[in-house]
Amino acid sequence: MRYRVGWALATVGYVALGSWTGACSAVDGQTPTPSDTDDTQQDPTSSSEDTLPDSAEPSSDTTLDTTESTTEDEPAEELTLGTLGASCSVEQTQACAGNNQGVQLVCSDGKWARLGECNAEQRCDSRVSHAGECGPIVTACVGLTPGAAVASCSGNRRQVCGPDLITLDDAAACGAGEGCDSGSCEPTVPGCTSEADGWVCDANGTERVQCGPNGTEADRMECAGDDRCFDGVCGVPSCGGVAAACGPSQTGNCCERLLVSGGSYNRGTDEAFPATVADFTLDQYEVTVGRFRQFKAAWEAGTRPEEGAGVHVHLNEGLGLLGSQAEFEIGWRSDWESEVDVRDAARGSVDPLSTWTSEPGDHEELPINFVNWYEAFAFCIWDGGFLPSEAEWEYAAAGGAEPDGERTYPWGSAEPTCSEAVYDNCETSLGRVGSHSPQGDGRFGQSDLAGSVYEWTLDFDGEPYVTPCENCMTTTEASTRVIRGGYLDSSARDIQASSRSSSPSSNRSYAIGVRCAHAP
Repeated sequence: MRYRVGWALATVGYVALGSWTGACSAVDGQTPTPSDTDDTQQDPTSSSEDTLPDSAEPSSDTTLDTTESTTEDEPAEELTLGTLGASCSVEQTQACAGNNQGVQLVCSDGKWARLGECNAEQRCDSRVSHAGECGPIVTACVGLTPGAAVASCSGNRRQVCGPDLITLDDAAACGAGEGCDSGSCEPTVPGCTSEADGWVCDANGTERVQCGPNGTEADRMECAGDDRCFDGVCGVPSCGGVAAACGPSQTGNCCERLLVSGGSYNRGTDEAFPATVADFTLDQYEVTVGRFRQFKAAWEAGTRPEEGAGVHVHLNEGLGLLGSQAEFEIGWRSDWESEVDVRDAARGSVDPLSTWTSEPGDHEELPINFVNWYEAFAFCIWDGGFLPSEAEWEYAAAGGAEPDGERTYPWGSAEPTCSEAVYDNCETSLGRVGSHSPQGDGRFGQSDLAGSVYEWTLDFDGEPYVTPCENCMTTTEASTRVIRGGYLDSSARDIQASSRSSSPSSNRSYAIGVRCAHAP
């Protein structure tokens, strides 16, 4: 709002802010002219019986910066100010002897006379509606001057101390792309309009941002590890918007990751091929159609793995797994992008055994199939992880080296039945992931490590195993990569934890899916 302040002249009062404003207060309702001027008007600082005490002299801060305290869409509020001994026209009308001070005036016998004085915690209110009344200084304005900014907002406007420090007045509104927060104009956050919006995600998807007043930022939290932000919540990228409908109860988190505690064991249950595996996490469930649908959307939006991504960076000081040629894993290569095809046709959509559907439906919790090795690797990288090495995969399926040795099957040594696994045509089509849990689960809690669909591993196919093996993989290039776990029509022998198979890297098959691993 605008302020008009000054002193009364002769028979009328008017107000000024360093220059003529032309409007009079409600105390004296006439427009002043030069003939109205009283040459005998007293100077309030001069010595006389009516001279104001030092504590009540008009403040040198009376002049306000109207750029901080006015708005173009609000009318100016008139203020009632007078000077001791100066002429006034309306008997018994009250006023103040200046802004930001405590002397109260009253119009008596045509002159402004002292009425009283406010205490030290108060100021005389010069507003027309409260003329001459004493009011408490606003807490935020204690020790400040009129027009000073305070740490508060009114809507999307900053607030300043009023002319008498007993009100907070609106300053100019914050500009486009800004919101008022604690008296400052701050950048707004995309997706935020008010505190009621809660949490949103930043543009990079790596942090969640809490919406503050007027769309500003109140707080920011970085998503942990490989998690990404979706709808204001940090989580696994592939489960952004995916319902928790996996497992036997159809309420399980389809992106659940379970820790595989590291150790040593014999690959293929053969003491000639010992291996040591460090801690890692492995998806509880095979990647579902619904999760892969999120990846498809991200790929179509231009998301691509970075060169060298997908390495086990928690091992060997970031270098990853040690390869069969005493070199470390290389991660993703940008020239592999051409091998990735996320179109519906690439998912075997015309094959009756394909689990993919062009639109979301009742297949969302089925394991995705018809994915080649490149697509599986790209998916796991995008989802914050990597493909498990063959040694890691077998270690999880065999339960490591329990006191009694490696398990024959994920659940133990007992021969499988249709209660533990989707195998040997127990079912004619693939069902929901985790539907045979917990009876078919492995030692570390993963489902469907036997049967359902084969799962890609990181390794090239090679004979014999890499030896020695401490967090190792087969890096010697070959035309095929290792797949593990068996399929719904596999025999009992083929779903054993030690059973090995392979497939060309570019092959998309109804029998092959994917499960991702992550750093512990």
